[in-house]
Amino acid sequence: MTHDAATAYACVAYRVMEYDREPLTEEQFEVILEMLFGFYNEREIEKIYQQNIVFGSNDAIINEEKIKGKLE
Repeated sequence: MTHDAATAYACVAYRVMEYDREPLTEEQFEVILEMLFGFYNEREIEKIYQQNIVFGSNDAIINEEKIKGKLE
């Protein structure tokens, strides 16, 4: 994984936690990161980060295709 991709995953995970108003704990951060790894590849997550797309954890799963559609 590149440095840019790792940064993007971390920043998007933080945004998801902020959107969900979840407590900013290491455990919650790890859960969100694993979810993002499962649904979005490095290129997609970098675009999400660069385009400042904000969504909650439910949206990340339920509206995955809708979010990916915004990346094109």
